[in-house]
Amino acid sequence: RLHRLLPPWKTNENLQGKCPGDLKPYNEAPTLSACGASCCANPDCIAWQYRQDVGCLQGKDIRLGQEKDGPAAWCSDHPPHRWQGQYIKPHGDKHKGIDEKDLRKSACSETTWNPSEEIGQCFGLGDVKKGASGSAMECMMACCGDEKCGAWQWNKELGCFYGGGVHSC
Repeated sequence: RLHRLLPPWKTNENLQGKCPGDLKPYNEAPTLSACGASCCANPDCIAWQYRQDVGCLQGKDIRLGQEKDGPAAWCSDHPPHRWQGQYIKPHGDKHKGIDEKDLRKSACSETTWNPSEEIGQCFGLGDVKKGASGSAMECMMACCGDEKCGAWQWNKELGCFYGGGVHSC
């Protein structure tokens, strides 16, 4: 009995974006299948991408999704969406001289909150908060209901994230 071997990648997946990292052109693999197979056979190849515009790209490092370099450097099977988010505790020079209680009161009010304060993805907020992922307002309210929360972010595709520490916004 013959079994058809399927490639370990999703053949119909279309990773859009630049996929930053150290991916370099690999001209000896002219097709998607050849690109994937040659990377799998090469112990120095950690990641690969085949794009119609540039062909096979291979390299040692890449990060898919939630890219720290922002929308210009994303790589995913779906285009990125802007984030909404806000600090509810003072953060560095951004809130220098602002009283923590005043900031929290303003950031946690439906009339004075500013969901456009942080539109780039931040890190350090922990796992997605599934129970608060319906909207930016829902995410803000959940964060404000947690005394340890210092910032929140929401994205319509990925949901709500909040936590005490945040960095790399």
